Amino acid sequence: MVYRGLLDDGSVVAIKRRKHYLVPQFVNKVRWISEVRNKHLVKLIGYCEENDEQILVYDYLHCRNVGNHLYDSEGGLPIGKLDMKQRIVIALGAAKGLQHLHSLDPPLFHMHFRTRNVLLDENFVAKVSDFGVISLLLGDRGGSSSTIDYFRDPELRHSEENFSERSDVYSFGVFLLELISGREDENIVSQARESSVAKDFVDKMAERTMIDGAAEKMMGLALVCVGSGVERPTMEKVVEQLERILEREIGPVLESRQSGEIGLVTLGSELFK
Repeated sequence: MVYRGLLDDGSVVAIKRRKHYLVPQFVNKVRWISEVRNKHLVKLIGYCEENDEQILVYDYLHCRNVGNHLYDSEGGLPIGKLDMKQRIVIALGAAKGLQHLHSLDPPLFHMHFRTRNVLLDENFVAKVSDFGVISLLLGDRGGSSSTIDYFRDPELRHSEENFSERSDVYSFGVFLLELISGREDENIVSQARESSVAKDFVDKMAERTMIDGAAEKMMGLALVCVGSGVERPTMEKVVEQLERILEREIGPVLESRQSGEIGLVTLGSELFK
């Protein structure tokens, strides 16, 4: 269960509440996660374990998740709210969030990355949510849904013991395909591999607002991410590639001096009107 809450200081928060199916070592797991901070990660600002309840409290992001701006409620039809520049900036912000998680010592793998876990603030800056808490969200019930399954690395065994950075990279590749196509589809990887022309796969709204070659480069990067595990790039390499695509699309990117967030300031372009 997820609620929107209001704190005494006026802050709006998102509250995730579990009842009955309690996860052992909840406080120890969440304490470390709550200390992870980055401008492209949603802050876990509080947690509680009491009686038969476990609660996570996050910053509330008013523009909801990326999927709300890509496709209809069923996920099958693009709604064309984002142009290509915005999609690339969102992809770069999400990639920087994952890169930060993987750079920690020890690395923190998301293990649950998908489009609906990339949220947007009031400036449309992308922030990754729910990192490291899949066991807290699903618990002993396991039972992932098909929405989660098609983002999951197919090379993983039934357990998560062999989960690695490359597994998150696979999920990020699926996320890129949804950004490009504007669709949520469990067969999206096979459809992308079978598409002979990248422009045929791209959301028409994005196609009308991009320069030549952007679709091909985004598609190529996505397909490498969902390729064989040993051939997948690191998130550091993914960030570098997205930065090159973005510079080709709109020119060199300037980060906000105050926040350092990708998406607020760009050279020679008003990205979000």
